[in-house]
Amino acid sequence: MKIKFKKAKFLTSCFSTKFPEFFRGEGHFPEVAICGRSNVGKSSMINHLTGSSGLAKVSSVPGKTRLLNFFQIDNDLILVDLPGYGYAKVPLEMVKKWTQIINTYLCTRDPLKLLVILIDSRHPIAQSDKNILDWSTNFSKNVLLVLTKADKLPKSKAKHLLEKRAQEVFSYLGKKLPVVKYSVKDPKARMGLMEHINQLVADSSDEIVQPIAELAHRD
Repeated sequence: MKIKFKKAKFLTSCFSTKFPEFFRGEGHFPEVAICGRSNVGKSSMINHLTGSSGLAKVSSVPGKTRLLNFFQIDNDLILVDLPGYGYAKVPLEMVKKWTQIINTYLCTRDPLKLLVILIDSRHPIAQSDKNILDWSTNFSKNVLLVLTKADKLPKSKAKHLLEKRAQEVFSYLGKKLPVVKYSVKDPKARMGLMEHINQLVADSSDEIVQPIAELAHRD
């Protein structure tokens, strides 16, 4: 099976631990979860990846995505947009609620095959990024690192800064993750991300994962 990302549609949203189920034949659709700090470019990347400009709502206000949003890709995959974390202006009770729901989803969701972690290539990794990277070391399924907003880097420094961001993650974790640089202005980035998702979903295991500590931690 090769997921081509030709068709995408919104299915439903969720703000509780009673997650929807999506069946294909006798089993579930495989799921890929997208996570990252608020304003990292999740919605823009999802729209670019799926070729659907209005699929994920893009907002200039960080912290706008407050639900788990489920999208069907072709007839092959469920893409899950998780609430952004690390945004200080979100009320503490909301942060706690997000943390509980995201923890439960990531730790108990059997159809989940791949976690895609977005990090802004322009800035050093933040504490909230480190929290989810810490957890990813116990994640028995595959993890993909996407360095977003690569087009906003100065051209003379772009290669160096992208390598620096990746090295920061590798140094912090003590191990390497597959990395994709991403720009919504680069069609090659879309193809590269599609290839990584296809490969990592196919290679994913189904072992039990460990809980995330402080996922929604404020920087």
